[in-house]
Amino acid sequence: MTPSYRTPPRVTTENGCVRRVGVEIEFAGLPVDEAVAIVRDLYGGKDDARSRFEHVVAGTRFGDFRVEIDSKPLLAGAHHRIMDSLGLEDERAHDVVDNAAYRLAQVWIPCEIVAPPLPLHDLPALEELRAGLCAKDARGTRKSVLYGFGLQLNVEAPSRDTGTLLAYLQAFLLLYDWLNAIIDVDVTRRIGPFIQPFPEEYRQRVIDPSYAPDLDELIDDYLAANPTRNRPLDMLPLFATLREEKVAAGARDFDKVKPRPTFHYRLPNCLIDDPAWTFALEWNRWCEVERLADDDGRRRELAGVFAERAAGDLGRRAWIAEVAEAIG
Repeated sequence: MTPSYRTPPRVTTENGCVRRVGVEIEFAGLPVDEAVAIVRDLYGGKDDARSRFEHVVAGTRFGDFRVEIDSKPLLAGAHHRIMDSLGLEDERAHDVVDNAAYRLAQVWIPCEIVAPPLPLHDLPALEELRAGLCAKDARGTRKSVLYGFGLQLNVEAPSRDTGTLLAYLQAFLLLYDWLNAIIDVDVTRRIGPFIQPFPEEYRQRVIDPSYAPDLDELIDDYLAANPTRNRPLDMLPLFATLREEKVAAGARDFDKVKPRPTFHYRLPNCLIDDPAWTFALEWNRWCEVERLADDDGRRRELAGVFAERAAGDLGRRAWIAEVAEAIG
């Protein structure tokens, strides 16, 4: 039975198109070609092998899926360039090194499946992929202390106006402690560099109901406090679609930022080896952000309670309980 996916308050974009969501799944335990076979068996398409480390399953019924070892140097062929500089340009030598690098990479670098952006109503179809990976013994976040694996959602913004972007950012910052607790973010991921929390001073500033920036101020403030992709909600791709030069000047590693009109939500673990875990569970948790972003009165009320916490009158557990009660 396909798990139930909640419908967010805003289903379409400002142009009237159904919103889309991209999904990125990190895991270990399966060779890339086996993961490719699962995608093809479920959704069709043709395997376009770019290298030992990177495949594209092109022309599925939903679009193109990427299946790859999540290592920029390997995907870019850096090891080949080093070999060539040493005069080791023989194809067989490349194959030997590729195989060795692949075996080493499987120990601690995740395999990643990147689904194409799907319309909201097609998201449940990805549960077949989750079940297929689980059945083939793909390993998730909690199988090793080395596995800082995540499930990432790229959720298309319903609008690009400043008020909407600020509402979503405020909603996420208000719900962050509750999300972190209910997801039970794995310790390897918490101490790693990829989902470091927003600075508390920045969080307080944005949540304050009097905070009313224009778009440039919103982006400038974000970049000043968060010049990195490594936040649980990465806003850089979205901001880069609106002010690319500004983001390029203010963000570290801008070459790794892919401009797209989406909220890049990176907080969930990837528990792909747990048959009881579903993508729907994480999507439905994200939908609490959607609901709060769409409700100005409830967001302001919760911001007032947050101010009590910032003043030291409310502990973390009490704050999480307040949030849980507020979202019902």
